[in-house]
Amino acid sequence: SRSKETRFMAASHVHTNTRVRLTQPTTQQSRPRSRSVRNRALPDGGAPSGLPAIFSSIFSKPATSSESPSSMGQKQASRSSTFADTAPSWESIQSSAQRILDKHSLKATWDYETGAPSPWATKRTFGDGANRVTFYRDSASWCPYSQKCWLLLEEKRVSYDVKKINMRCYGDKPASFLRLNPSGTLPAAVIEGRELTDSSDIVRALEATFPETPMMPPEDTRARVLADQLLRLERGVFSAWMRHVTSGWNDDENRMGVELTLQAVEDALASTPGPYFLGARAEGATEDEASPNDDGFSYVDIAFAPFLERLAASELYFKGMAVRAPPGDGRPWPYLNAWYDAMESRPTYYSTRSDFYTSAYDLPPQLGGCAESKEGTSARQAIDGGEWTRDVAAGNSESVEYVNSPPELRNAPPEAHAAMAVARVALNAKAVARFAARGALPRGSSPKPVSAPLSDPSAEEIVQEQAAAAADAAIRRALLRLLPSDEREEDEGTGSEKKHDAAVGIASMQYLQRRVGVPRDMPLEAARWLRAALGEEMEELSSK
Repeated sequence: SRSKETRFMAASHVHTNTRVRLTQPTTQQSRPRSRSVRNRALPDGGAPSGLPAIFSSIFSKPATSSESPSSMGQKQASRSSTFADTAPSWESIQSSAQRILDKHSLKATWDYETGAPSPWATKRTFGDGANRVTFYRDSASWCPYSQKCWLLLEEKRVSYDVKKINMRCYGDKPASFLRLNPSGTLPAAVIEGRELTDSSDIVRALEATFPETPMMPPEDTRARVLADQLLRLERGVFSAWMRHVTSGWNDDENRMGVELTLQAVEDALASTPGPYFLGARAEGATEDEASPNDDGFSYVDIAFAPFLERLAASELYFKGMAVRAPPGDGRPWPYLNAWYDAMESRPTYYSTRSDFYTSAYDLPPQLGGCAESKEGTSARQAIDGGEWTRDVAAGNSESVEYVNSPPELRNAPPEAHAAMAVARVALNAKAVARFAARGALPRGSSPKPVSAPLSDPSAEEIVQEQAAAAADAAIRRALLRLLPSDEREEDEGTGSEKKHDAAVGIASMQYLQRRVGVPRDMPLEAARWLRAALGEEMEELSSK
């Protein structure tokens, strides 16, 4: 049987008996068949080889590249041109970034066990005694079924240990995990000694074992009947989305199917008070009538979140259909967008949320392919790098990806997000440089290519020291662009007068730029600044 983690569509077959009461779309003349993309190459034209979790211990064995400087789709520096290592040391750069973060009460790293939620945590403790749950999720934070269970654990504040496992599209699974779960599917969990390998079973077990913070209304109540109806609607949304985003046939009809299911979601959200599906509890309301939580948040919202998140990204990128939008008169599905606003403002959810770029490249290898239509051309151009500018990062220009991040990020000034990008790279600087230097390797260097272009934690290390040094120097030069001159430490630099090959520096920076993942590596706000700075430095070196 096919794994959920490698093909979401298998789940839609399970729910073929689900009925969502919607008006059937009228038959229309279909557009020409869209181009199907199975294992989408990165926009620089390189074959998929990709990025491990670049700021974690998995980086001890960097993958190799199948790209070369000649594959880059931009002006190249000639092989004879060089650049000097003029940037400050990593220690100085990190110190400057930390000083800016301290000024704005932000942290690049913190106590992941007991502090704010984080994709980098390997253990979470909420003061409720010994951890009774071991949670197995995907290393890159891509799997929607893992995200659902992850979010439920955080919202219920259940202490748990995290084991990060490769998805099949980017690596092998350890023998210890296959002994627990021979099928290798994700997520999996051990809850008080009970082994569970299906996300629905995990959800039910968590709700039954840890009832202190309920996420579903009690059985045999009106609120529970509504919740169950909404969960069936969620499967209807999922099925309509799958039909559209993975198929190039009957595009008009499939698009209408998505629009009709989203309208059903809109109507459901409009019918209850507050932004969430079950509605905020009105004064005097009982458990029989509302969500178990006063603000209306429930497991229904958790179940919808992973798929509405990916729907918004992929419908725009592959089909040109805008779902997520900023406030304003032209905002589509205003109640649905208010729900997105409310979800993104929750740190528990935002710490698990991918950006549009990450979703555009992690979905095709999981789904077995997505189908592009010409209507998505301008969105693809923007998401694939057209918006990787300083103006978009600073909020001075609009982005096709609108987000309503938690207040501590939303209210932080641009220099704080830029400093976050610097600090996140500097935390594992030498490993990041060695990883980026794979961009200068010739095509076909990867001994074990994988289908996911953003990840390849199993490839062997063959990067030459000379290329790693060039990447190191180029990345430091790029990061210096993100530090205001009055915030930089006085530093004599690395003490090296060595010149580096500009083409190697450019290829290395582009390799890194195209593989920064959200939330795996850093928040979206920081990723925008890093991508912009790398682009600026590439342009600088290409002019030499």
